[in-house]
Amino acid sequence: MLFRSRYWFTEELEISDEAIDLARVAGGICPLLDTHNQYQLDGVIGRVLSVRIESGQLIGILQFAETPAGRDIEARVASGEIRAISIGYRVTKWQMTEADDTGHETWRAIAWELLEASFVPVPADPNAVVRSAPGNPDHGSQEEDDMRQSGRAH
Repeated sequence: MLFRSRYWFTEELEISDEAIDLARVAGGICPLLDTHNQYQLDGVIGRVLSVRIESGQLIGILQFAETPAGRDIEARVASGEIRAISIGYRVTKWQMTEADDTGHETWRAIAWELLEASFVPVPADPNAVVRSAPGNPDHGSQEEDDMRQSGRAH
């Protein structure tokens, strides 16, 4: 479950095969962006190659673009300078709870589409980080290690 506090409600994203539409990833059209910049082609710094669910977490393999911006951010990720990731998504079905005593509601996205992944300075979810980053004890799988050593994905 991914939680995000909003002004008068808490948003939860259900992390399950049933809830997440990964068609854009499967179709090769799920971009890796610089800080959610969906409005300029220069904002595209790579793409999401694959996504899986592991222990209730969304885990992805990312490929950086062969552009100056892509290579620059890739080097900053490899050095551990940039670690935070955020996703862009579109909710297609909500499940809402009744407000508690304070009037606070919880809105749970039980069907949603992954649109993009972004490197960001401050993630909404403090656990959304690069697993293959140096110094991270949960640095990822052997596949991720092999890709990191080849310098092509994080």
